[in-house]
Amino acid sequence: MHIKCDDSEKLFSETIFLDIFLFIYFLHYITQSVKYEVVIPRIFNDTLDALKKACPREDPPSNFTIPVTPHSINSVRSGIFEAIDLERLSSLCLKHDFEIAILITPGTFLLPGIPIFSTSKLLTKDIQNEIIELASISVDQSIRENLHCLK
Repeated sequence: MHIKCDDSEKLFSETIFLDIFLFIYFLHYITQSVKYEVVIPRIFNDTLDALKKACPREDPPSNFTIPVTPHSINSVRSGIFEAIDLERLSSLCLKHDFEIAILITPGTFLLPGIPIFSTSKLLTKDIQNEIIELASISVDQSIRENLHCLK
């Protein structure tokens, strides 16, 4: 007995072959995209790009000086140091006649009691609290959101 294949059966078999091929390609793509060798370089490149955009300066500023008689201001809570309002900090320094150095970099995890600022003179608790309030300290961390360059 001889069974004749019509066009619809041929089309059906070609469609199944194509579906199987696409499914195998999809599985190959997924397994390649979650491999360590692929994921780690992708994370590295994303982080490096975010750093370059957030901090274009490669050399430290030439006019940077550490205060001569440093007094420290410590962190009062834990979290990740993101940035500080430099304009308001500068105004505060001029108003109360002191110099300040920021001892940590953005992205640093802080615990209460860790020195984060150094000042040229002993400041009142009110002024110290004002300075601490200018700092952005977060409990969440995101590569793109936490990279602020201190200019």
